Amino acid sequence: MFYLIPIFIFLIFIQLSCERKKINEPPSLNIYLPIENSTFKAIDTFEVKATATDDNAKNIRFSLYIADNNLQAVNTPLVYNFSGNFATLQINYILNERWLNSGSYYLVVTASDDELITRQYARIQISSIPKKLIGYVVGVKSNSGCDIYIGDTNFVFTKQFSTSNSITGNFNSYSKLINIVTTDGKLKAYQYPYFNEVFSIVALNKIGSPFKADIYDKYPYTYVTNANGSIISVDHNGQIRNIYRTLFSPYRLILWEEIWVCLTEFYPQQYSWIEVPQMTKNYQNNYPINDIIPFDNERCLAIQQDGNQVIFYTYKPEINYFNSFGHPQSGQYNGGININQDVYVSIDTKIFQIDPIYGNLSNIYNGEPLSMLKWEENEHNLYAVNNNRFIMLKWQPLQLIYSKDFDDKIIFYDFIYE
Repeated sequence: MFYLIPIFIFLIFIQLSCERKKINEPPSLNIYLPIENSTFKAIDTFEVKATATDDNAKNIRFSLYIADNNLQAVNTPLVYNFSGNFATLQINYILNERWLNSGSYYLVVTASDDELITRQYARIQISSIPKKLIGYVVGVKSNSGCDIYIGDTNFVFTKQFSTSNSITGNFNSYSKLINIVTTDGKLKAYQYPYFNEVFSIVALNKIGSPFKADIYDKYPYTYVTNANGSIISVDHNGQIRNIYRTLFSPYRLILWEEIWVCLTEFYPQQYSWIEVPQMTKNYQNNYPINDIIPFDNERCLAIQQDGNQVIFYTYKPEINYFNSFGHPQSGQYNGGININQDVYVSIDTKIFQIDPIYGNLSNIYNGEPLSMLKWEENEHNLYAVNNNRFIMLKWQPLQLIYSKDFDDKIIFYDFIYE
């Protein structure tokens, strides 16, 4: 009998080998085109070639889409099905995403055998298509809440509709939606140019706390802060597509190097946190921070109003490092902006450029207090608000081009592109 033992062991080994062969593994996937770091315009057509192999598969399914640096899709995936265990995908891919900003993206290709998925990435550079500025949307405080005006490029404005009391808003040129955050914690979206309400998202406020909010457009979604501890991305149908959790209530939101950085607070405590939810970083300050601005590829600029002093700090998100910067400036802080990697701040009736090394301030404008600074990239003009006055300034040297006085305080404004 003992001479049969090696035979039994051999048969068991063969059986186990066969069982291992039955274990499914994901497809093997390779991308051949486009070549890494190829450059395309946002409306280009380019060749995509990829192959997938899966010995156990009867069918192979490819999908491909464009993703940002956070690997979040910015367009709808295309899907292609093939029979057999080997497939070659070779197509002319029509990008046709004219609202994409210039920058680095990924072509994401997936291969599936209906059970397991393999992903491969090809980094590409996309240059944006110039957009035509055709007008403005301005939200103005009124006795009934907020009046919405639409104006042309000659600063001729017409009131179009009214909504409830509002905190902030913007215009999404991709979805053609006027997005408004109301004081009762709603995000309301109105279709341009018909001004019908398309959707409403509720419960953005936190019960028992004063409601602050911020809103930001990054193609193809609108991002809005939720005082219950998150940043949410919303598509043009009002569907929430992503949620970035924060420890506390975010009230100021910026995009630094494709990463969300926000100021948050924990009411009623009188201090601020800087949070970077995608990096799970947070920094606690012992005082409130009024604003934060992208500075360079390593730092953000944080601003504190302390009595009659404006105090500056730098914050490095990657290493969670906060440090004093430059020298305090007397006056009232109105707002700041980064224009082509140069940072400017509005204090009292002046605008200063900040030296990125030593933090010295250089005065480039003296006129009136200017807040809500925005840069219009097509015409290279600076826009701002002084209470109820909407202002366009020619850049360097700063000179007034147009202004429009409304009946009450301006709550928000934005550009309308086509």
